[in-house]
Amino acid sequence: MIFRCCLLFFSFLFLSNLEAEVPQISLLTCDSGDELYSTFGHSAIRVKHEATKYDVVYGWGTFDQSQKGFYLKFMRGKLLYYMSVTSYDRFLAEYNYFKRGVEEQILDLDSLETYQMIEVLERNIKEENRYYKYDFFFDNCSTRIRDVLESHFNVDFKKIKGDKTYRNLLDEKLTSLVWSDFGIDIVIGAVADRRSDYRNQMFLPEYLKNRFAEATLSGEELVKSTSTILDFPKAKLRRDTVPFFTPFKLFMALLFLLLVCLLWVNPMTKKVFNITSFLWILMMTIFSLIIIFLWFFTDHIATKENWNLIWISPLFVVALIRFRSLCKTMGLQFLLFGIILLNLLMLIIWSLIPQQLHLAFIPMIVISILIAVVKLRDNVRDKGWVLKNKRA
Repeated sequence: MIFRCCLLFFSFLFLSNLEAEVPQISLLTCDSGDELYSTFGHSAIRVKHEATKYDVVYGWGTFDQSQKGFYLKFMRGKLLYYMSVTSYDRFLAEYNYFKRGVEEQILDLDSLETYQMIEVLERNIKEENRYYKYDFFFDNCSTRIRDVLESHFNVDFKKIKGDKTYRNLLDEKLTSLVWSDFGIDIVIGAVADRRSDYRNQMFLPEYLKNRFAEATLSGEELVKSTSTILDFPKAKLRRDTVPFFTPFKLFMALLFLLLVCLLWVNPMTKKVFNITSFLWILMMTIFSLIIIFLWFFTDHIATKENWNLIWISPLFVVALIRFRSLCKTMGLQFLLFGIILLNLLMLIIWSLIPQQLHLAFIPMIVISILIAVVKLRDNVRDKGWVLKNKRA
């Protein structure tokens, strides 16, 4: 590392008197990929020096799956991400393989600013500086680049007014990823519904690219030129295609099935209703435990203040444990009443809470109410609200 830094520095120093030999610094913005972690794209810094054939890409947001306790640390928000550097050819080959477009914005830096940027990058890549605790909204591959420009250079980002929340910004990239959007809306809380200003919107690579295009450095435009390096229109069209089967349609179909089972009562429909009820309560139990874990036992900021815990209540955990007794034990009537009331409450305060909810939650809430009402009816029918009089 030290040898590479010294070699690079003296090579640049030797040629710095020639404007044509000054290294070129650019921002690389990468399109979305097929995996969830690549859904929102990627940002990186390219340093290119023709005379020395030095062409590398610096990027934050790298993680090591081989590190001890990777999955537990990842779930708890304690996983350390780090800055990495790779050759431009290798970087480009990876994005070409996965059919992800790459756009380059060459920054209009003078020789002093260029070497200062290189020095900042090399300082950050050192072992003692490269690691950091990743946060999707506030500390990721894009915000790190923004922070470098703000901290070390006189960059002025255009102050654009907007009323988009963090969730609105995510939804722009999740239009076709309907199931990812559904899952994210389950686990992300009201923190994501806070307004994001022009600066905080740069946590998304596309917004960082747009802000760079409008930014100025010492009164001059920051970006000298823009070009498309890789472009895959067919892959982009495929990723933007909305699937027919969405969460809303699935849960509406399930609601219809349950209603059919109640209207046409026979041994088969009873069995279908009971199996579906069990699987539903199991699913809601899993969702509830995930929300509780992510809210109270992790460092993830975005999963705090999750109002979904009202209708995806921990009462489902008890309902699952006592499922066989739901229609037999009188004491469980209060449990079923609680589930019904909490779900009704969520429908009432839907538009009042500071959290945007997914449209698919409406049929889900109705399904929970329906199952709880049927189980409560069966419980009352079997046990009754009034104790039967004993015969003398």
